[in-house]
Amino acid sequence: MSYDIYFIKKKGITASEIDVLLEGDVKSSDDHYVSKELMVSIHQKLSQEGLIFEIFESHDSDGDYYELNFPTYQVSIFNSMIAISLPYWDANSESEIDMEVQTITFILTEFGFLTYDPQTNEVTEGTKSVSKNFTETKEYVEKRINTNEESSNNNLSYLWIGLGIIIVSLIIWKVVRR
Repeated sequence: MSYDIYFIKKKGITASEIDVLLEGDVKSSDDHYVSKELMVSIHQKLSQEGLIFEIFESHDSDGDYYELNFPTYQVSIFNSMIAISLPYWDANSESEIDMEVQTITFILTEFGFLTYDPQTNEVTEGTKSVSKNFTETKEYVEKRINTNEESSNNNLSYLWIGLGIIIVSLIIWKVVRR
């Protein structure tokens, strides 16, 4: 599971319109089209800011695609949008990662992108920090995972108790039968 943040290059769009926009085929004449030149400019700007990542580049019939792989998360640049995907790892809740994501968000908003947070269904213009939403969501996910782990541990305990009762019952039955 991960916390995702989308960036759309279209002004005045609402959260209810985003899914329709992203599910359709994108053409170079569309308002939200991200050209290869813009992709190159974005990853160059991110490099100039001192962010360290590996680049994977693809060109196919579906269009251009850049994947910027950071040590613990990734930024995917498609012709239709840009997405940051932050897995729910402890490393991604550190302040350094928060600063990197804020830097990326700031740069993308400078390039004219809107921020869409699918977890909260919010569209924002400008440099809204996503760290608060990410941290709150991460805490909720960790709490649910820990609850599920505790539940699994309880179930395992009940299984062992049940198995113990069966074994004791068999031993008593065997002794009584003699």
